Amino acid sequence: MPDPYAIMRQTAREIFAHALKEACIAAAFERHVHARRGVLRVCDDLFQLDSYPRIFVVAFGKAAHTMAAALAEQMGAQVSGIVAAPEATLRDQPQVPGFRYFDAGHPLPNGESVKAAEAAVKG
Repeated sequence: MPDPYAIMRQTAREIFAHALKEACIAAAFERHVHARRGVLRVCDDLFQLDSYPRIFVVAFGKAAHTMAAALAEQMGAQVSGIVAAPEATLRDQPQVPGFRYFDAGHPLPNGESVKAAEAAVKG
């Protein structure tokens, strides 16, 4: 007879693995962000891209690089912007073309965080 606790542990592992896969940036972008034929869809909001003279993205936090890369993958060179993230999350990551990178503090802001905010305001 199978061990019921082993079955429950295996089920819990499968649920956790599925949740982890669905929580990743790539999966979230695939579900909620699409750029096609000059229209950017973010959830239920639509943006006609040729209505804007420039598309400037500000990404911050531990997932900033991953989000900027996912958006740039869909939109290409038409986006530029700022990535402000802790250096440890950027290590060994190729920078996204058109984006300026700042080694922002976490959990507290540092001088680079302030520089990133100033650069974002200046656009």
